[in-house]
Amino acid sequence: MSRLLWLLLLPALGSFRSAAQQDCAPCHNEQIADFSKHRHNSRAGLQCGVCHGPSEKHRKSNGEAPPERVAAPDEVAGMCGNCHHLEKNQYMQSKHHVAVVQRTAKSANCSTCHGHHDMKEWTATQAGCARCHAATPAACKQPPLSAGTAKVTCMNCHARHTLAVSSR
Repeated sequence: MSRLLWLLLLPALGSFRSAAQQDCAPCHNEQIADFSKHRHNSRAGLQCGVCHGPSEKHRKSNGEAPPERVAAPDEVAGMCGNCHHLEKNQYMQSKHHVAVVQRTAKSANCSTCHGHHDMKEWTATQAGCARCHAATPAACKQPPLSAGTAKVTCMNCHARHTLAVSSR
């Protein structure tokens, strides 16, 4: 019975998705194009409104009014954490999160590494690390620990999301 219900709802969900994106597309073509390739769109079917709210005033004002929601750096983890609970809990233990919340330094949050409307390539994420962490310890210049790893990357030693350094 539930499979039949899904089969009946799929066409409606597809039309809802394209209608929601059509509302934003007149002014945000690049973001719509990027998001159309994002796995949140293709796998989860998320829409602009999940992160930005319905934003009717924004659309009707030709952009003169801001969207209802644009997450501040210290709000990003909470927003992403609505679905990504484990990752949020891990990030909340990180020095990056502390710096974001305390506003002691500009620091990384979910979108810094993963992108906003499109998924960042790993090389772009790695380059982002280098913006703040230009001076790397000697250990970062050593050969990778595992034989199957072609080169040293931050994730060879740092845990995902907490970014805690694992022992060598």
